[in-house]
Amino acid sequence: MTKIQRMAVSHLFYLFGNSGPKYTGGNHHFLSAKLEGRGDALHYQPTEECTDAFEAVMAGDYSPLPEKAQGQIGAKQAEEAHWREMAGVEDDAVAE
Repeated sequence: MTKIQRMAVSHLFYLFGNSGPKYTGGNHHFLSAKLEGRGDALHYQPTEECTDAFEAVMAGDYSPLPEKAQGQIGAKQAEEAHWREMAGVEDDAVAE
């Protein structure tokens, strides 16, 4: 998971986990497992909305996130693109 993906999934956690507005125990544990890199994420039976949102942000579609979170991610992407350009690095898929 890249830094940007981790940031996006963390924002999803505030919607679907941590007693967010779309909280279920399954959503909370699913996103926790994804953030921790555990392979047992689907064992927790998240809602379809949660898994769809997760798949979207992993594919670079941040529309499931609140507008403020989208802005923060856009700013982080621009910052990282600037530093990649300065360093002459083209691939942004490098994991943390």
